[in-house]
Amino acid sequence: MKRVDVAYVVKWFGGFLVIAIAVFAAMIFIAFEMINMNLLLLIVAISFALAIVIIPAVMGNIMKKSAIALEKEFPSQGFIYQQKYVSNNAVFYIDIDGRLGVVWKYNPTQFFLVDVSKITDIRTNNGKQLRGTSLVSCQFKLDGRKFKIYTLRVSNGQLAMTDEKVIKAISKADRLGEVLEIAKQNAAKKIGM
Repeated sequence: MKRVDVAYVVKWFGGFLVIAIAVFAAMIFIAFEMINMNLLLLIVAISFALAIVIIPAVMGNIMKKSAIALEKEFPSQGFIYQQKYVSNNAVFYIDIDGRLGVVWKYNPTQFFLVDVSKITDIRTNNGKQLRGTSLVSCQFKLDGRKFKIYTLRVSNGQLAMTDEKVIKAISKADRLGEVLEIAKQNAAKKIGM
């Protein structure tokens, strides 16, 4: 299972790097002409900050669109999923018969079937802090790497643990964990047969 297609990542970040170097060189020339180094530093800082935000967001959108396109081929591959979850770095498709399909953010053109029996440490993380939470997720390990599928993300502040949105998010994360456990047990039964 190849989570990262190096050529794909280099295309995105390498292309940005070439553009950034060209802009940086042009800005150095302009800054020396204008003798305003603060303007140069501001432009460079803004450019890199935008790249850190924009490139991953664009890659995430590409992953989602690619996953939708790949879904059309699932029936011909004999894969019928019951649940779909979009995470930061992947789209997970769960078949409770014991299969897990994944489309990775940094390799969005391929669909991978994962051996569900390799999933460990399935649990709900309610993200509780002092007053409440801003993140709720179902997390698990696959091939030793931790993955989180968020069921709640609050960008500004926190919600109380008794808030209806938090309770629903925890319930959804619990259900996801249960589905993963069922899929894992079903996969183990098939291996044992």
